[in-house]
Amino acid sequence: MRLNMFSILAGVIAASAVLSLFVCVARAMLTHRIGFKGLLSDSFDGKLSGGRVQAMVVSVGVIITYAALAIQQLSRGDVATLPDPQDWMIAALGSSFLGYLSIKAVSAKIATTLFSAPESKGDTRDAR
Repeated sequence: MRLNMFSILAGVIAASAVLSLFVCVARAMLTHRIGFKGLLSDSFDGKLSGGRVQAMVVSVGVIITYAALAIQQLSRGDVATLPDPQDWMIAALGSSFLGYLSIKAVSAKIATTLFSAPESKGDTRDAR
């Protein structure tokens, strides 16, 4: 019984820490100390980034679904553990972030190719 109470107390402390971090970040975003500008747009042109939008949508969807599972488990009286994430959640997050990173890698390669200085032929230092 004592271990169970310790687990509940540790869970409440961890949840409180996460909630207070969320409130601090949300407040900073609402007061414009943290900007929304780069959240869903590329740093180059300011337009919406498909990779960022899909990563955000998938992440929020998985978070909401997992929270619903946790609330359902808590309503049944099972407060000792959190539910295990389902396989599709891990697969969705993994493929979403892989897609985002792939888009970033391709766009970085294109930006490097387009905006790099042309290579010089030979040594341009003064010969003395």
